[in-house]
This record gives sequence, C-alpha cells and structure tokens, in this order.
Amino acid sequence: MRNVMLDGALCAGRAAAMAELETKLGLPEWWGRNLDALHDCLWECGEVRFVVKNHQALLDTPFGRGLWQVLADGAAENPLRTAEEMMRFIRERKQEIYDKVRKGQTEVKIRIGAQEYTETEWDKLIESLDETEDDIRRQLQEAREQQRKDREKSKEI
Repeated sequence: MRNVMLDGALCAGRAAAMAELETKLGLPEWWGRNLDALHDCLWECGEVRFVVKNHQALLDTPFGRGLWQVLADGAAENPLRTAEEMMRFIRERKQEIYDKVRKGQTEVKIRIGAQEYTETEWDKLIESLDETEDDIRRQLQEAREQQRKDREKSKEI
C-alpha cells in the first residue's frame, strides 16, 4: 500500500487539488479533472492510503468537503481492498483451474435459458426429473388403487 500525502490547504481549491492529485496518483492525461472523474479513477490507483495534513483547511471549503467525501467513498467502494488480497484471489483461482484441467474435470457448459450446465450436470438434472416423474406416477397409481378399493368397499355396504 502506498501513502499519498496531501496538503489540505493546497487541495482546498479545485485547480490546485486536481493538479496535485494528478501528479501524486499518476492519473492519465485524459482524465476529466473533476470530482466525478476522480471518483471513477480511484479504483485504478490500486491500494492507496491518503494522509491529509491541514485537513481542517480542506474541510473549510465546499470543494474541499466534496473532495474529502470522494476520497472516503473511493476507499469504501474499492473492490480491490488490498493488492495482497487480490493476488491471493488470483492465485487461488489459477490453482483451482489448473487442478481441474490436470484432473480432466473440465467440461463445456451449454446455456439453457439463464442457466449453464455441463453434460454431467444436465444428466443429473434429467435423472432427478425422471425420478420425480416416476414418484408422481407411483403416487397417482397408489391413489387410483385406493379409490378403486374405496369404491368396491362402498358397493359391499
């Protein structure tokens, strides 16, 4: 994680803050140089901790308060909490894929509606449906048999 030092007094004004952030964060030349664009760019900056000296000077201006909120929101919304967490996730996913390929457990998935099924998953689903259908037929047959017995009993009475 890298620390980015900002001077609240310097960043209280829009133009100076945008120039400072562009330099400190290494933002691309094409970025919009406004708070919305900054918010959009923050996730590309990786793991950043902002250290703001003279933070009260920043909070004393409407722009400064807006900047403070964008920095806070960006930190809260960053899906890549830490580079270490992301690298661990990537390593785990790579290992999972490698193990499946090595064990021959890869299958093509076929989309049916909003779902995707491998041939094995599809066969299990169809088997389950067949079993359910057989159960329903058996229950209907039992119910018919019971009705037939009840009718014969009522005829005897």
